Amino acid sequence: MRIVLVLALTLAACSSDAATSASVAPAPAERLAAEYAVSAERALGGTAFEPLGSDELARIVVGLCRGLGVGAIPATIDGLDVAAPAGDVAILSEVLVVGVGQVCPERAPLDLIGIYLDAVAGAARDAGAEAAFDEAAAVRAAPVVCESLESGAGVEAALLAAVWALFEVDAAAVDDLADRLAGDQGLIAGAVLGSATALLCPKHVGEVEAFVVGL
Repeated sequence: MRIVLVLALTLAACSSDAATSASVAPAPAERLAAEYAVSAERALGGTAFEPLGSDELARIVVGLCRGLGVGAIPATIDGLDVAAPAGDVAILSEVLVVGVGQVCPERAPLDLIGIYLDAVAGAARDAGAEAAFDEAAAVRAAPVVCESLESGAGVEAALLAAVWALFEVDAAAVDDLADRLAGDQGLIAGAVLGSATALLCPKHVGEVEAFVVGL
């Protein structure tokens, strides 16, 4: 399976320095985000994003903290698939910027988007991928990978979650992907899994490497 090659390449390509600087948010993130969201949701009153509610707002903030930070806000809002005027988008953006600053202040000044997308593009290209990939979808998929790994669901679940986040392709097992992914999609999914792991949740790199060996 070509996805094995790109996983190995990605894990080797991401520097340990970048991974160390972007360790995941501490455990209290959920509690802090929930407290922030209760008050912050009032700012969304009367906007297209009012139906999100405090629970979803807290989940988004935690995802940004454990993902690529404030740089991922545009892609995150786009992924909500809510038809909203520019003013409403600006309000939600500010709410999320403030939320990241309060919940994970150590992540707020980091610009991880370029590092991450360069890693994904480089690994996929080195593995032979020729097609361009949806950068916004790749940004949204990054925290999904680490959420799966941190929950103990395992690497296979993380890969399948990344595939869904990237391409909306559902599969029960990795073996099902061969018939459901087209073109370079497998390479891109592997690049996202490897890059997100090495950059955002590096303690799981060994787990991913073991999974690759077992394929």
